Amino acid sequence: MCKKNRLRVILISIMVVLLISTGCMSKQEKEEINQVIEAIDKISAITLDSEANIKIIITAFENLSEKQKKEITNQTTLFNAKNELDKLKDEENQRLEAERQRLEEERLRLEEAMNECVKVAELISEGLFESAINHYNDLSDETLKVGKDKIDEAFNIAVEINKVRGSFDKVLPTLGIFHELAYLGNVLAIDETSEYYESIQYIQEVLAFEEKYSPYKAAIDLYMSDDVSILTGSILNASKYLEPEKWGEALPFLEQSIAIMNKIDFAKYGFENYGIQEAEDVKKEYIESLNQIMLAILAMDLAGVETGINSFFEVSQKVMAFNEELTGIIDRMRSDLKLVQ
Repeated sequence: MCKKNRLRVILISIMVVLLISTGCMSKQEKEEINQVIEAIDKISAITLDSEANIKIIITAFENLSEKQKKEITNQTTLFNAKNELDKLKDEENQRLEAERQRLEEERLRLEEAMNECVKVAELISEGLFESAINHYNDLSDETLKVGKDKIDEAFNIAVEINKVRGSFDKVLPTLGIFHELAYLGNVLAIDETSEYYESIQYIQEVLAFEEKYSPYKAAIDLYMSDDVSILTGSILNASKYLEPEKWGEALPFLEQSIAIMNKIDFAKYGFENYGIQEAEDVKKEYIESLNQIMLAILAMDLAGVETGINSFFEVSQKVMAFNEELTGIIDRMRSDLKLVQ
């Protein structure tokens, strides 16, 4: 009997100890403990991708009561995993900061390189080609890799701006700039590999146009000059007053025509290119006929005026031959310019 009582006491003691150790946990609390233990057991190699899973397990562990936490037999594994994750995050943050600094340094380098290239582009756009070339030659290959397209684009725009629209009189004063652009394009290595190669081709067409018509440039300059405009106007005005009663009013225009004719050096303008080989002799005849008209008017000599006018018209035929030939050249220039444009 005594033996049975002792056994009963032992069983009761064990039950009391179990009740005390489990704190009278409910079935749900035990289930929560088991779930956390199982989750910790499933933790594999720690990477940055493990962060979300570790956070979930940590949260679940923190939500347990103090009694439940004591039952988590593998919690050391959880804390080790968290420490390893924190270490990986620190290393990643350091790597990212180093990369950020590297990228910032690269950005500054690229910005500086671009600014240098843009400076060349600005010099080109301002027409300061010599300065642009000097600055361009100072740029490194690495700098040019960054902004060469900006320089090429500025070159293309410079060519577009200097393209001639309209008559030949607009192209002649700008031919010099095309020589500079041709040299600039060569320095910039604008070749068939460039998207702006058409600009170089256009320049070559303009320079070919210049070579073809440069012998006529001086004569065309004279043809379009104020002297010729005034001369033409003076002769036309004088012709209005060649009736005896108006002779006196013709004198100022005749004097003006003679003065301008004396002033013009026809040989200088290459008139021999147009078939008038003795341009100065023609000029002399022209002045003599105008002088003859003027002197006859002063003498009130009707016959002399008529003779002078006939002489004037005879010489004018030689001038008209030149004028027609020059006009034909100008028309051909206009046609060629359309092809260039």
